Amino acid sequence: MRFVVMLVLGAVFVGCSGSGGVGPSDQLDDAFVASVNYKDGDRLAGLIHPGCLTDLTSLEQKFLDEQLERNFSRTIPEGHSATVAGLKGDELPFGDAMRWPIRPTHQIAIEFNTDEHSSVSIIRFLREQDGEWSMVVCFPNDENMKLYEEKLRARQNASPSEEEVASR
Repeated sequence: MRFVVMLVLGAVFVGCSGSGGVGPSDQLDDAFVASVNYKDGDRLAGLIHPGCLTDLTSLEQKFLDEQLERNFSRTIPEGHSATVAGLKGDELPFGDAMRWPIRPTHQIAIEFNTDEHSSVSIIRFLREQDGEWSMVVCFPNDENMKLYEEKLRARQNASPSEEEVASR
């Protein structure tokens, strides 16, 4: 179960971009790439479907903030490609390990080379509403949210407080 959570943590919030020709890709490409490449968290958060952001607990907000921050660990090059596909069937990605406030209808895979022998594939989930495409985010289910909370506590206990750092 922890592997699924880590997979989700690594993949869920690394957005969409791509080459032309496909509705979701066309609408989100420039905005997503610009927000990631310029490390604009407000703009990136603005691409998320509003239904995913209602009634978040403080822990869910912390999870979301961390996931948004992870987007800024790389720059998406101009030569990236994107493939959009509709999600089929009733099952949602990641099984019951995650909670989806809004059901995604599509996924986009963004791919680019990081060097001669390495590449990155990023998966983002999407939904169209009233002619606009938005990113759909999910949150750990109750069991996995408890694991996330434990991980946060362990990190806080392991890192020195601001007062300890200032006194050195």
